[in-house]
Amino acid sequence: MTLGLIAATVNFAQAAKENGVKAVVHLSQRSANRHSPIAAADQGRAIAAILKKPDAYIGQTINLSGPVEMNHEQMAAELSVALGRKIVFQDLPIDEYCASMRLRDTCAKNIKKDYT
Repeated sequence: MTLGLIAATVNFAQAAKENGVKAVVHLSQRSANRHSPIAAADQGRAIAAILKKPDAYIGQTINLSGPVEMNHEQMAAELSVALGRKIVFQDLPIDEYCASMRLRDTCAKNIKKDYT
């Protein structure tokens, strides 16, 4: 884990504490090589149900998944068919991934500065 991730986690935890947050829903973006994609609407319904009665779920891990498990290459192939163009999964080394996120954040800040 990098210092940036640790600092972000600390900031998130402090903000949650200061605002009386009782539960956090963690949705991982980088994880294992196989996934069971789930529709956004299905995620929304499940998360809404949990947030309506959060006390019933405190301390629990609830795995939300779709009906078919796929690896990244299979997901890219499915997206290629759905979109009618070639989609290729590229597994970036973590340093390159983090650098791309920093570049994205810098670009977003510059755009915001230009238009606000």
